[in-house]
Amino acid sequence: MKKQKASSESRGPGSSPRL
Repeated sequence: MKKQKASSESRGPGSSPRL
């Protein structure tokens, strides 16, 4: 799992959001 800052840019578990 990647480090998530906020659940705002959280698209899905395992999927890399906007880095």
